[in-house]
Amino acid sequence: MKKLYLITFLLTSLYTFSSSAGPTGEKAFDPLIYSYLTAVELSKDGNINAVKNREVIYSFLNKDQKLVVHNYFNNLPAKDT
Repeated sequence: MKKLYLITFLLTSLYTFSSSAGPTGEKAFDPLIYSYLTAVELSKDGNINAVKNREVIYSFLNKDQKLVVHNYFNNLPAKDT
């Protein structure tokens, strides 16, 4: 029984440490932010459904996600026309 407990503990510890490991300073992929950015790109063509979806998705973003979105659009290079 002790061996089973030890094996379970070790495997659980390994899984926990591996899931939190990663490069520092990088945020994990957020599908809600990606969906919002996709809706923004589609709405640029005047797609009415994409405009409505963009507004709905934006309402679901929390404060940190809105900050990421605003920083993304503020750091885009200006297009030469």
